Amino acid sequence: MTGAALAVLVCGLVAAGTARADGGGGTYVTTGHDYDFALVNSGTVAWHSFYLVAPSGMTLVGGTTGNEASDTCVVGPPNEIRCGSLSQSAAPASGSIPFVVTTTSAAICGPAFALFVSTDGSTYVSAGDLVAAPACGPQAPRALTAPSLHGAPKVGATLRVAPPQWSARPSQVAYRWERCTSKSCVTIAGAARSSLRLTRADGGHTIRVVVTATIAGLQVHVPSHGLFVRAAH
Repeated sequence: MTGAALAVLVCGLVAAGTARADGGGGTYVTTGHDYDFALVNSGTVAWHSFYLVAPSGMTLVGGTTGNEASDTCVVGPPNEIRCGSLSQSAAPASGSIPFVVTTTSAAICGPAFALFVSTDGSTYVSAGDLVAAPACGPQAPRALTAPSLHGAPKVGATLRVAPPQWSARPSQVAYRWERCTSKSCVTIAGAARSSLRLTRADGGHTIRVVVTATIAGLQVHVPSHGLFVRAAH
């Protein structure tokens, strides 16, 4: 994370008022699979160590504090990461520390993380929740990959869908198969499952599927590539 990005984060943090006496606070932005935190030590003593608890269901891969000579952060089950012992300059009193956490899925703005800090390495106090910085901004739910079709494109065969990866877990997923020409696509009546058995009517046409996910009350529509179906002889 660049110094300019950190400066933006710290400004957003001060405005959010997340600091706590002899504790701390922080905000984050997202980059790919990373949550880029700006942590603030609002106390009068340097931090010895801290740990972060991610939201339920999130899988952490690792993390690092950006101004240390070596990584001291260890992931623990099911969704925690512990960092320390820190150098005296890593999280000084009334100072800030950049902290990057990597997850298995693409990071999104919104979830809150719980931060616990210690000045002696044995007693930890809650610093409250770490939330998205104003610079993070709201991100609409989206597909990270397109659906793909598998199967032989011939009459009598069955096509199956490998669904997309989503930016967040959908509450519902629906399928709509379409029969296409070079000019337009028409919905195939009754074809609303994750597989489609090809019929004579599909021969000579391109077949695709449109996958619709409902995420946080919003619908995301993603079409697959098309497969040309050979006409039956």
